[in-house]
Amino acid sequence: MGKIVKKTDFFKERLETPVEPEKQTPAAAPAPVSAEPVQKAPEEPRETLAVTAEPEVVMENQAPFTVSKVEDYYVVEGPAMVTLIDSINFSDEQSLNYFHRTLRSRGVIDALRAAGAQEGDTVAIYDMEFDFVE
Repeated sequence: MGKIVKKTDFFKERLETPVEPEKQTPAAAPAPVSAEPVQKAPEEPRETLAVTAEPEVVMENQAPFTVSKVEDYYVVEGPAMVTLIDSINFSDEQSLNYFHRTLRSRGVIDALRAAGAQEGDTVAIYDMEFDFVE
């Protein structure tokens, strides 16, 4: 049977055993120490830019929209309007601005005017209703 050695004796024995010179690793030379204080580079002011990309709503390859008057409001319909309405976040001001610019650039505002829409008239584009404002 083997010899039973207490753990404390085992570690004591290992500490007392000299390490052979070829197994010793040379200590790294200490880094030179400078008496001069370290100077930080001056911080340049940083400019924070908020970038928001507007989605491009492709409507050229879709059927044109139609404008019609139904009772007291004007209805704008067509696949292009479905695409536009689906791409807008109506709770976000920038998205609403994009919606208005797109209606103008695609001729929807001009078509509403040509159909007789005036300031304050109700316009419906599917489930979205708003007052016509020039």
